[in-house]
Amino acid sequence: MDIQQLRYFKRVVDDGSLSKAAASFFMTPQAMRKQINNLENEIGVEILLRPPPPGCFPWRCGASALRLCPA
Repeated sequence: MDIQQLRYFKRVVDDGSLSKAAASFFMTPQAMRKQINNLENEIGVEILLRPPPPGCFPWRCGASALRLCPA
């Protein structure tokens, strides 16, 4: 896990969208999804609820992980 993955996660939650968050980092949504998946695999828990569009929302453990994210 690195600090950048936490920044990506925070932006996805703040924007409520993988696509919008990816655009703000000049990435494709697929690249953003891969970074979030890597973070989830490293910590061993799913942190984002990804319902059909629109929106992404943190699971309870994801909301707890937000406290670790840089401002």
